[in-house]
Amino acid sequence: MNATRETRIRAALRPSEALQARFGALAMQVREWAAAFSAPVSIGVTGVKSGVGTSTVAYNLAHALSSGLAPEKVLLIEGSFGTPFVFKELTTGLAEVLRGQADFDDCVLRTLPEQPCLLACGKTTLRGASELPWGRLDTVLQVQASRFEFVIFDLPPIAPDGLCQEISSQLTGLLVVNEPNDLGSEQLERMRRQLQKAPVEFLGKVVNKSLGN
Repeated sequence: MNATRETRIRAALRPSEALQARFGALAMQVREWAAAFSAPVSIGVTGVKSGVGTSTVAYNLAHALSSGLAPEKVLLIEGSFGTPFVFKELTTGLAEVLRGQADFDDCVLRTLPEQPCLLACGKTTLRGASELPWGRLDTVLQVQASRFEFVIFDLPPIAPDGLCQEISSQLTGLLVVNEPNDLGSEQLERMRRQLQKAPVEFLGKVVNKSLGN
């Protein structure tokens, strides 16, 4: 793995003690659920719309799952195409791996102990992501990422274009992030209908602002 690119990661991503405690509880629930599956367990984190904090939840969950595990057991894949959260800029990553233009191990970035390894989304936009060969994702997860116990996938929002559904159909489970005022909204009902098209286990909703700062 390439450990020389730490300068490309945004500073101050390490969660506060309060966030560590709250996401630690979520990580414990995820571990209990994952015990029934063989590794790697892949979990998508998506939202009912943009701006609800999906990337924040995905990163903090990956960080919490890394606590207490041996190094390089949790991988966070950025799927926020065109708007990276962890990396400061678009850099070679998942898009190039799926196209066969880059080696998986060369793209995975190892960070500090008890922090997740990182895989950038790649040099593509959200529109360009819909044209990637997603049929190869299962191979990436089950073969190239087989040494990880957990793979957390920061997904784009659930939308009619079906990109989130296409990706999540190859994952083990799915968490949906929403804000408190989204509960019971038409967006959640539309989300439920759209997720029926993706054969993935729905793990539940995370109300982002209830996790606090």
